[in-house]
Amino acid sequence: MNRSKLISIQMLSIALVQVFSVAAFAAGVWSGAGTTFQEWSFGTRSSQMTPIPSDDSGAGNPYGTPTAWVGSRAVYSDNGGTWTLYTDEMDFFIPNNPEPQPIKQMQIEIDWMAGSGQNVWPGWPQRPLVSVYPYYGSTNGLVVYPDITVLDPGTLIPGSSLYRSIFGVVIAPNPVNEWVILKGDIVVDHVAISTICTPEPATLGLLIGGAFMAIRRGRKIKD
Repeated sequence: MNRSKLISIQMLSIALVQVFSVAAFAAGVWSGAGTTFQEWSFGTRSSQMTPIPSDDSGAGNPYGTPTAWVGSRAVYSDNGGTWTLYTDEMDFFIPNNPEPQPIKQMQIEIDWMAGSGQNVWPGWPQRPLVSVYPYYGSTNGLVVYPDITVLDPGTLIPGSSLYRSIFGVVIAPNPVNEWVILKGDIVVDHVAISTICTPEPATLGLLIGGAFMAIRRGRKIKD
């Protein structure tokens, strides 16, 4: 398959799967084969720039142990177990299914509150800023920058001063692992990341059929 065909399939796959993703995310965390779940409550202090295992030490991820890293300028609070990011970031590394799959979906939930606003970078946003970088290994040269959909910009958690923001991510094809970056002038209380890399048969059929239609349409335009 040449590069133009691969790009056509990837672009159409992402567009179609995003439609199905909203319903899947609304239904809650996925379960079963090809899924992972990891969360961090930050209940105990950890030194910056050292790996922080997920709350269950990786039991929710059959492909490896997910870890979080906190930048050197972030500040930990024992009162409730939170990290204030200021101008720094949190990094999450999520092991993935090593077997090739056409689609990877992620849901990222963040419980947070606005920071103090006293930053060395004036105007740094007081809301979560999320980016995801898939890793495919060092030999095949594949680079994918997935779109991130804001499913909920921030809803106040009842009985709390925290907000919960939810982000959806679709990656085609699935990578070996994902690197999730969280920034913003915010206080982070909890992060949960759910993933699935086995689409439903009906969805996969639509993706394949639509991709070939797009390729055929492209050939007619060129002709």
